[in-house]
Amino acid sequence: MVIMEQLTDKQLVILARRGDKKAMELLVTRYLKIIYNFSFRYVYNVADAEDIVQETFIKVWRNFKKFDESRQFKNWLYVIAKNTCLDFLKKKVAIPFSSFDTEIGNPIIDTLADHNILLEDEVDRSLLLTKLTAIKQRLSPKAAEALSLRLEGLTFRQISEKINEPLNTVKGRYRRTINQLKSLFSKK
Repeated sequence: MVIMEQLTDKQLVILARRGDKKAMELLVTRYLKIIYNFSFRYVYNVADAEDIVQETFIKVWRNFKKFDESRQFKNWLYVIAKNTCLDFLKKKVAIPFSSFDTEIGNPIIDTLADHNILLEDEVDRSLLLTKLTAIKQRLSPKAAEALSLRLEGLTFRQISEKINEPLNTVKGRYRRTINQLKSLFSKK
C-alpha cells in the first residue's frame, strides 16, 4: 500500500483532479509554508503574506481543471503566487522603498537628502517625463502589455501562456517594442 505523503506532485495532481480531497490537502500542506515564505519576501508583513497565501490557493483551486499536467505543479503554483503578490502590491497605496520607510517617509533619506533641487535638474526631469509620456502613448496596448510583463520578470513562455498568444509572436513583439523604444527615445 502506497502512503499518500510519498506520492509525487504529479501523482497528487492526477488524484486531486479526479476529486480526491486528501490529495489536494496534501498538495496545499506540502507548499503552504514555502508559498508563505515566498509571499512574505514580497510584502514583509505576516497578515498580508497570510492573505496572499490564502488567495493563491483559492486561485489554484479555481483553476485546477485548467492546469496542464505536462507542466510542473510547483512552477505553476509559483507563477500564481507571484502574480497574486504583484496584484496585492499594485492595490497598496504606498510601497515602501526599504525597511526604513514609514508612512511619513524615510527618516534616513529625509535627513540626508538635499531638498534644494536645482532648477536645471527640475527642467531635465520635466523634459524626461514629457518624453517618456509621449513615447508610451505611441506603443500599442499589446506591445505595452508584453513589455510590462517582461519587466515584471516573466519569461517569454509565461507571457505567451498568460496572454494566450504563440511564443514566437510574443518574442517578436517584444523585440519590435524594444527597437521602437530605442528609436523613439533617440528621436525625442
